[in-house]
Amino acid sequence: MKKFIILSCALFLLQACSIKQSISKLPESSMEKMDEICIIENPKVKKSFLPVYTDALKKNGISTKTLAPSSNTADCDFTSTYTALWSWDLVIYMSYAELNIYEKGGLAGNAVYDSRSGSANMGKFIDADNKVNELVDGMLGEKRNVEKQQTNITRK
Repeated sequence: MKKFIILSCALFLLQACSIKQSISKLPESSMEKMDEICIIENPKVKKSFLPVYTDALKKNGISTKTLAPSSNTADCDFTSTYTALWSWDLVIYMSYAELNIYEKGGLAGNAVYDSRSGSANMGKFIDADNKVNELVDGMLGEKRNVEKQQTNITRK
């Protein structure tokens, strides 16, 4: 019984130090139609986040348009919302990011990075720009990235 309690406590502590990431890829039919995405500005997030997000989309061949915070997810064919949090532990680091992409108002893709429970996990000190790019690439999938590369090769 004593071993069980010690093992249970150890597993609980390991879980408490976890970093979670989940990505829901956009349907292929949506990716084929998406040339532009409207991003609803979130004034509660650091100003430096939005340019990184728009650049990540542009790297995947998607142009962006920024909408006012009061906009609706059904205002464009494809719309995105985002949120991000920064925390302090020796340095300031991005501890949470969530990206949502909507098609005609309905959720089509989603990506979440969450290190808020990773208190003792040194993996939480990530490069925020790289993480945003990883989340966007994950939502759009390898197909979009390959198509983008093939288009660039064809244009040269």
